[in-house]
Formats: sequence, C-alpha cells, structure tokens
Amino acid sequence: MVTATVNFYGVIRHLMDQPRATVLLPGEFTLQDVVDALEALYGRRMREEMISSGNYIHSHVKVFVDGQDVRGDLSERFGPYTGTHQLDIYLVPMSEGGRE
Repeated sequence: MVTATVNFYGVIRHLMDQPRATVLLPGEFTLQDVVDALEALYGRRMREEMISSGNYIHSHVKVFVDGQDVRGDLSERFGPYTGTHQLDIYLVPMSEGGRE
C-alpha cells in the first residue's frame, strides 16, 4: 500500500480549501486512481477542475509523482511499490500574468 501526500498549489489549493490531502493507493497505481481517491474526498468538482475530455489532466495543471514530471495521461502507471511506501504528488496549476 502507498500512502501519498497530494500537495495542492494555486487555484487548486483555493478550491480544496487546504494545502494537501493524504490518500491511500495500491502498490501499483495510475493517475486515474489518484483522481478517484481525490474525488472521494472532495466530490465531482475535483474531477471537473482537473480532467479534460479524452482522460487527460488539463494541460494547465502540472503533475509530479515522486519527483517525476508526468504527462497527465490518466492511464499512466506508477510502481510497483513494495511494503509501506510514502510518496509525494504535486498538483501545480500553471498561471500566466504580468504586465501588459
């Protein structure tokens, strides 16, 4: 079993009203498993804010799993992790701004 700390940044942190959540994942998991675990905690809004049509994480949200920058395909697999494993997942919305 994997204990994952999912860290929220920017607008995602605002929507979730907290900086992080802890979820339990199987020893081998996909991004879909992560999204499902977060949806169980935060409801459908989490999925709507993160997922585009075609089962990909929105292009403006960067995802890092255990230090690895991932593409955002929900079928992407991680693991297998054996024993008790702790890892970090980061959800970072890309923003634009500056002066005109």
